Amino acid sequence: MRVIRFLFAIAAIAMLAPQAHAQQSAVMQHYRAYEAALQQGDIPTAAREAQAALAASEARDGDGGRTAVLSLNLAIVRLMAREYGAARAASERALVLGRAGATGVNEPLAELISARAALALDGESGDGRRAAQTLHGLLNAPSAEMLNDTDVYLAGSQLGAWGFTQENWEMARQGWSIAGARPAGSPLGERYGLGRARVNEAVAIITEQLDRRRRARIGEEEAQEAHALLAQAATVLYPLSRLEAPSRELTLAQQAFAEARVWFGALEAKLAIDEMEIPARPQEAQGDGDGLSEIGPVNLLAKPRCMVRIRAIPELEYVDNDEVAAVAVYLRIGPNGEVLSHQIAARAGSQQFADEVSRVAGQWRAAPAPGSASDCRLEANVLQIVQFRLRRS
Repeated sequence: MRVIRFLFAIAAIAMLAPQAHAQQSAVMQHYRAYEAALQQGDIPTAAREAQAALAASEARDGDGGRTAVLSLNLAIVRLMAREYGAARAASERALVLGRAGATGVNEPLAELISARAALALDGESGDGRRAAQTLHGLLNAPSAEMLNDTDVYLAGSQLGAWGFTQENWEMARQGWSIAGARPAGSPLGERYGLGRARVNEAVAIITEQLDRRRRARIGEEEAQEAHALLAQAATVLYPLSRLEAPSRELTLAQQAFAEARVWFGALEAKLAIDEMEIPARPQEAQGDGDGLSEIGPVNLLAKPRCMVRIRAIPELEYVDNDEVAAVAVYLRIGPNGEVLSHQIAARAGSQQFADEVSRVAGQWRAAPAPGSASDCRLEANVLQIVQFRLRRS
């Protein structure tokens, strides 16, 4: 009888082995499909395969095995898919299992995903402030060193963007400062990531000052800091602004460079009103000598660009709503100085001022400024900054 029972036991194990092997194969099959879809940027397929891998792990191991790690993988891809409720649920499950002893769970990342999902879900409500404070705390905690650059950059950018929408300028400033400290995590490249973060950090500083000190002097320390941030942004973005999209539409880098230039204009207008010293810009952060910046590809073997004087007729008609305003207008200038097309690339201040610039810019003409080379060319694609500042009596 002992021999018979032993044989039955072996038979039972043999019957169970194919099922366990099938479950193991299912987990790996779906996990590998998840990884492949992520590499291809196919987020819906990645989410579906991550869910399937987690389900197979649960069927095999319950809350054990790789279930906790696979739950975190699902949280990551759900966040990428902007399925914030599912992302928060999956990340919190991974956290619970990790704190209960499951191995391999990056708990700081799980906390970060949960906080980012909460901010996305609750951003417009009273809970949004709490979610923002939680996310800010996580990004400044020592455990943030365990997070990679991409996780930190995206979380800092989200926090900064939330600050702008809520007019919480200090949180916007903090978020973009965090992103700017890890620019290699930008999906669009390190130089763009740094430039974009520095522009937005400066905008938060300037806007907070203008809000708090309307018709009053801007803080000298804040003005100096914002000016330095914009100088750094313009320096790193200018080479990227020379690259043109096949459609000839403004690229993200060109738009970011335009924002750096236009906020320079607004800040310097405010400093002039307050009769404060305007810091010198680094040479690389300046446009050409006439204050215009040529963007898009430039043939260095062609004729040099003329120093341009814009004949701004008709003049602007603007009743001030702000103390300062500035617009970066993108002009395509023809060989005879005609404005072939124009576009508002960025603005600082009221939309009304930008609309007024757009209304008349197509009628402007360009002419060579004194000191231009005799064989220079007028034809160019340039950014011009148009400023408004309130005169104090």
